[in-house]
Amino acid sequence: MFQPKCVDNASLSALDLLSGRNILLAHSVMAKDTLITTVDSHTAGEPTRVITEGLPTIPGDTIGEQMAYFRENLDHIRTALIHEPRGNRHLVGAVVLPSNRPDADFGAFYADRAEEENMLKQKVEKLTDDQVRQEIDSLARWELRDGKFHREFKFENFIDAFGFMTKLAFVAERIDHHPEWQNVYNRVSISLTTHDLGGPSNLDVELARAANLYFGE
Repeated sequence: MFQPKCVDNASLSALDLLSGRNILLAHSVMAKDTLITTVDSHTAGEPTRVITEGLPTIPGDTIGEQMAYFRENLDHIRTALIHEPRGNRHLVGAVVLPSNRPDADFGAFYADRAEEENMLKQKVEKLTDDQVRQEIDSLARWELRDGKFHREFKFENFIDAFGFMTKLAFVAERIDHHPEWQNVYNRVSISLTTHDLGGPSNLDVELARAANLYFGE
């Protein structure tokens, strides 16, 4: 069970940079014989869990080497902290390390389910004409315009519109598929297609569903 735990100022300095100063809650969790301490944050709609204490020494002369070692030897810690029931599919993990450079105060790298998605790359399949019609019928307020999924979103103000785009941008990055969009004040216009395939694919469906979810539908 997670229990609140205070973190020192040095840890918070690193966390401020990683999470935009939106610190929410500190946790401790026991993984076998190791006490792992994390801090949860929330920045622009993206939940982050930063590991601050309890990891064994991670060897490597560079962050890239340390990240590779963590992936190969300590992935069980990541899954224990990021997967359900302690985590969820939207959670981003980050590891704070002592600096191995004289010009840096600390080192850090991200470790989350995007790594799994890259390893188990989702197959991209172009939708058939029948599938396109079925998906358009099932996606609230989306239409087919010039061969692309299209929808207009209207928000209360610019901040809400920009926040919506920020949340959707994280999804786009994770699946490595990006929308055509435009923002004018409180309106966001989105068109989705997979150019390499010459039409909408299963990735466009995923982005459209995420957009509706973040819009509150």
